[in-house]
Amino acid sequence: TYTFFIYRDNGDGTYEKMIDGELFTLSNTAGNTFEKFDVNAQTIVTINPYYIPEKDSKYVFLYIPIYKNSAENGVLYHVDNATYESLGDISFTNDEIANYAYISKLTIPGIVRYESTNKVIEEEAFNDKELYEIAYELLNGKGTYIDGEAFILTSSLTQYISSVDFSTNSSTSLLASYGYTLSLSNTDNENQINSLKGLDKLTGINSLTFNGNSLLTDGTLNIAEIEYISQITYLTELNLGNTGIYDQIAGTAGFPQGDSNDFLSILSNLTNLENLYLNDNKIYDFTALQLFTSLKYVNVSNNSFTVKVLNTGITALDDLVNNGLTDAVNGMYGTNGSINAAVFVQLQSNGVQIDGYKNVNISPEVQTILNALSSLEYQDRVSNQIPIQTIYSQYSTQNVYNLPNVFVLENSNTRIKYKFESVTFGDTDVVVNGKYTAKTFSMYIIYSWTYSQKKESILGTVEWSDYIVPSGMTQDQCVVTYRYQYHVTRY
Repeated sequence: TYTFFIYRDNGDGTYEKMIDGELFTLSNTAGNTFEKFDVNAQTIVTINPYYIPEKDSKYVFLYIPIYKNSAENGVLYHVDNATYESLGDISFTNDEIANYAYISKLTIPGIVRYESTNKVIEEEAFNDKELYEIAYELLNGKGTYIDGEAFILTSSLTQYISSVDFSTNSSTSLLASYGYTLSLSNTDNENQINSLKGLDKLTGINSLTFNGNSLLTDGTLNIAEIEYISQITYLTELNLGNTGIYDQIAGTAGFPQGDSNDFLSILSNLTNLENLYLNDNKIYDFTALQLFTSLKYVNVSNNSFTVKVLNTGITALDDLVNNGLTDAVNGMYGTNGSINAAVFVQLQSNGVQIDGYKNVNISPEVQTILNALSSLEYQDRVSNQIPIQTIYSQYSTQNVYNLPNVFVLENSNTRIKYKFESVTFGDTDVVVNGKYTAKTFSMYIIYSWTYSQKKESILGTVEWSDYIVPSGMTQDQCVVTYRYQYHVTRY
């Protein structure tokens, strides 16, 4: 009679005994119980594919004869766990295992799967069978069929894929060819891709486009979906044009409110990305484009905002207020906003081609601010014992940069008065185990503002209202931040 065991080789000299009924189910032709088989019986090992790990795994099949020892009458010896202890008080020695054991080995290729009702031992790589099916075909069927179901082999995930098109273009989109739609949501709908989870596994994709398809989940940008995209290591072209993405929520009077979702900073992990399309969205601040290390082309066109806060029914009055605030928002943010001028000028000086940005004449005051942002000399290696704010506090004064204290910018509908508030550094000084881990830091030049609107006097002449803050906003909310982002290496 033999006893039979299966162990997983952990690769570090240790072994884990497998449980019958999960990855492996053991049976035999003699009908004996698990771990005790008649010498003439045929052992049957059944593999459950829903328990196969994502990584390739190695296993050892160990057969040990059970026998009686004359010195310890009646004691049945076998192997127990990885320590090879006996059923009695005596353990097998390595020599005994070497002399009496029968060993065979098996490597099971890792597979990735999508969420299903089948029991699995770890989190699924894909949420949608629709995306899983497309991925299987993109990998040229580099998988395996088990019980009639396709499984993607983990080893195939890194292979080169020229292009993945999830756009609304019916002639090129994979969605059209499969009869699927892209609708990111919190529910799983038939014939819809409801999550991008799994794209992060296809690291060999070269070009990825979503042009025209919304990437919002129930009207909100789910950063987890952006993080999946950011892990496609070899991506060189990404088209997010007209996908509804934004970096901040539009608050009262159309100005951004709350913290940025940092989606651009997350995408800057794509160190091979050369071409990026961000056109026709609602992006206020493009500063994080400075973090992309391989960028050669970016399309930022038509990131603009329309403000409608007044609806009295009096067209002339409504237009006067709404157009004035629209001009104010677009003058500060988006494609032609003053806060992004420094970013685009710096990118262009680094050889990046920019579509959509109009290199308009910049006022002398704003140019002074941009010069201050881009002229700071800094050490690109900073001790992890010192916060950035401490290092650069000596530069946190208005006089160092000869910044204007008050200035006014005027367009067709509004005048905006800016008042200097502060110069600061940092915002990325995260402390872990007493050490600063920042990989980037920012310089901020902050101005508060009020605005004046054009109005017509009873005599028909053009006049301007007093400077105020927009209705529903406070002076603390009426600030604009000119920011420049630097790389830094901690040591």
